[in-house]
Amino acid sequence: MKTAVRTIRWLLDAALVVLCAAVVALVLAATMGPSLGHQPLVIRGGSMAPALPFGALVDVAHVEPANLAGGDIVTIKAANDVLVTHRITRVVQLSDGLYIETKGDANAGPDPVLVPVSAVTGRVDLSLPLLGYLMYMLTTLPGIVSIIALALTFLLAIWLLEDFEDGMDGKSRSSPSSWADSDWPEREWLGRDWREIDWHESDRPASELIG
Repeated sequence: MKTAVRTIRWLLDAALVVLCAAVVALVLAATMGPSLGHQPLVIRGGSMAPALPFGALVDVAHVEPANLAGGDIVTIKAANDVLVTHRITRVVQLSDGLYIETKGDANAGPDPVLVPVSAVTGRVDLSLPLLGYLMYMLTTLPGIVSIIALALTFLLAIWLLEDFEDGMDGKSRSSPSSWADSDWPEREWLGRDWREIDWHESDRPASELIG
């Protein structure tokens, strides 16, 4: 029982540390990343599954147009300022510049129009499944409150388990597993034959039982 309680407490400790570390890392990535040429983005669609599942967090790094190639996953800023993350299927040189053809991995065909490389905001260098949910929560007030509530719940559970462990330790120290005759002071038996003792005298002070 004690081992199970300790294991659960350790798991909660680890979960709390991971949660706090993830929050700090995401906040730093969102605030400092753009100045270093990296932009964290949350995948909010399924067109790039399974490579980029819904809810994944991706790191979009700055890339020179000349370094773009087929197979790269890039984020494109559309005319309506919507960001789309798709894979390059081919690079096309036209008279007015360099263009790319893109396609979502889960889509049946390529996107309907070629995209100028100037619309590419960056190339996806890293993908972390599920972390996008946490990043999105950090951008909303209800999400922030939920994260704080979860951290406090972990902390409260850890405190309660620690108190429970302390209680178990105290109980084991105060409750002897067995009592033998050898545990009793020898002086209570000196000068008396145990067969001569009236066991009804056990209510009397021990000093009166010593012959």
